[in-house]
Amino acid sequence: MGTSGTDLLMPTDAKYDSFEKDGIPVRALLEKFTATGVKNIVFVADACRSGEKNPFGTEVIKLTREASISLLLGCEPGGRSYELRNGRGALSHALTTLMRDKSLADDDTGALWMSHFAAEVKARVEELTADEKGVSNRQIPSVFCDKGQDVFLGAFVPFGVVGDADLERFSNDSLSVEIQVRNLF
Repeated sequence: MGTSGTDLLMPTDAKYDSFEKDGIPVRALLEKFTATGVKNIVFVADACRSGEKNPFGTEVIKLTREASISLLLGCEPGGRSYELRNGRGALSHALTTLMRDKSLADDDTGALWMSHFAAEVKARVEELTADEKGVSNRQIPSVFCDKGQDVFLGAFVPFGVVGDADLERFSNDSLSVEIQVRNLF
């Protein structure tokens, strides 16, 4: 929820008349992330917004730039986010589809970089929503990712290089990171 001067993340059951009490200030969340000392942070906000009445994103853009955090917003502040006919949010659909697209990886290293990935996600969301809502009503994501401080998202390795033991270890490491993030709050 965008308010005068602050952006809030809202629980799904929040009521409009109590949003300031129920919301989590984005500033507080980003302060916790940066306090960890981690340097490669990507903040993605796939928020359902209804246009100018709710200009979420204005503060988060400013804060992430100050903290050198890569940012992908579902739409521009004051813009609209949509669900597709399949019932999924346009940004969520593009993110999950493109994360599996090996053609986005660097040809030499197999690396998937945030700057390239986010640009592809933005283009896909605009294409999908233009098809369903018309070009003038399409959803336009906002991307703020400086190539000079790009974030490595992962790598596609040749088939057969990673075995079951590697996948098990990766799964356990991912769970450990998730638990550490939850403990921040």
